[in-house]
Amino acid sequence: MELKHNLSIHNRFDIEVINAKTGEIKQRAQAHNIITNNLWTCLCSSNSSSENNYFYEIFWGSGTGTPAATDTDMFTYEGKQTAGNNVFNVDWTNRVASCTRSIQLNEQTSVGVEISEVGIGTHSGNNNRVCTHAMLEDMNGNPITIEKTNVDIINIYATVFIHWSGASDGSLQWGNDGLRYYMFGIQKPSPSGYYSFYSYTRATKELNPFYRSGNFTNDYFNLLNDMKNGTFAGSAANKKIEVTFERYAVENMNVGGLGTFFIGGYQGEASLVLPVEDFYAGDDITNEAVGTGDGETTRFTLDFDFPENISVYVNGTKRTSGVTFRRICIPPIDQESQGYGSQPQLYVRRLRNTSTTSKKELISYTLGSYQCNEGTSSNFKRFYPIGAGWIIENMANIIGFASIKNDNAGVIYGSNDLTNWVLLADANAGTVELTGAEQTYKYYKNDGSAEARLYWNDMDDGAAIIFDTAPAVGDVITANYHTPYVAKDADHVFDLKVTFQFGEYTE
Repeated sequence: MELKHNLSIHNRFDIEVINAKTGEIKQRAQAHNIITNNLWTCLCSSNSSSENNYFYEIFWGSGTGTPAATDTDMFTYEGKQTAGNNVFNVDWTNRVASCTRSIQLNEQTSVGVEISEVGIGTHSGNNNRVCTHAMLEDMNGNPITIEKTNVDIINIYATVFIHWSGASDGSLQWGNDGLRYYMFGIQKPSPSGYYSFYSYTRATKELNPFYRSGNFTNDYFNLLNDMKNGTFAGSAANKKIEVTFERYAVENMNVGGLGTFFIGGYQGEASLVLPVEDFYAGDDITNEAVGTGDGETTRFTLDFDFPENISVYVNGTKRTSGVTFRRICIPPIDQESQGYGSQPQLYVRRLRNTSTTSKKELISYTLGSYQCNEGTSSNFKRFYPIGAGWIIENMANIIGFASIKNDNAGVIYGSNDLTNWVLLADANAGTVELTGAEQTYKYYKNDGSAEARLYWNDMDDGAAIIFDTAPAVGDVITANYHTPYVAKDADHVFDLKVTFQFGEYTE
């Protein structure tokens, strides 16, 4: 499988000249860049040196001319400063992320210079590697200059915009420092570093904390063994990065399917998160051998969680009544999970705080033993965290939630349509028992300033088919269903390559 992410970049400058004595803004200017070849060289390089961070410094000059992609410096270089004061923004609707950085020229800087050009670029000693280049304009697009005096303070704001399209819709985690710092040319991890966004991939089902055997230590090391090294290949000429990962062989990741890939550190928190549902249609499971009736058993577990469009057959005949389904895996939490460095991971699907559309993201959440303990060292609970400002999708809606533990300042609401919300727990409400429809809302949100916890009703782990009446002895039970992820098993291998295709943005 190859995942392609198309990313186009452009850069804008906004400049203001301030009278240092009065604080009055006496002049404004703007500039729209030409991207130089240096930017693609920096972005597609695996070298972690600051010389390959394309948005490290902001340059200014006093020359004239027409900027071109081959430029490596200002026409007439006057100075540069390290950019700072990062301001990030993401417009999910229009699929554009931005980062604004700035510098300030004080009263003593470049006095007497007529500033006419600006750019962003790398930090490389005396080699001023400009990565964008632009001439100053007024608000009508006419060329202008700024005559710097000894009473002027000049603020130069540079903004890089990155537009994305296609399969990357919803999967690029622009709120994640590792990816956004890399893509915005601010910081590049070492290729061999633990948090390099192209070093590792890990796959997991969307709500599976990896603890199937009940033994934390064994499962933890099994998890590490499922990390795959990636081979990085960058081409500045083609404006492209390709990351090819080691194969998931027949013996790898055969529990729960492949639901999310993390490219980066083992928790993915400094990297790129790729929810499979954003780029993969899922798999159709046909004629799965679910079990054989014994006249007593009513519950039969499926091979994969989160089944959709389930059809159950008994001796080849489709069962249309007398059977219910459960889609969810409840993570087991036990005493093996106690202690520093040994907290289980829970994966939660949430809606972005700035949108109530179907665009969703998957985040990892660490369950420490102090969060699981309800009174005694052996009494561990299963719960769904809901952080301040989150809207979460209820993946456990068939099971339902038993209560909300809200002992700080969470304010919890439930909804089935993201429009009509019902208050369930006010701030400092303590433990609130849930009944009826409160237990199975499709969405829950926290408008408070502290985290709260939704506790599940107790049920066995795993997706299941549940018969009202036990199938007779010898009845053959099979099922057809669809998974929203890669249904990896011992009969299949899985290959993954991720390609980032860059270009200059045009209207």
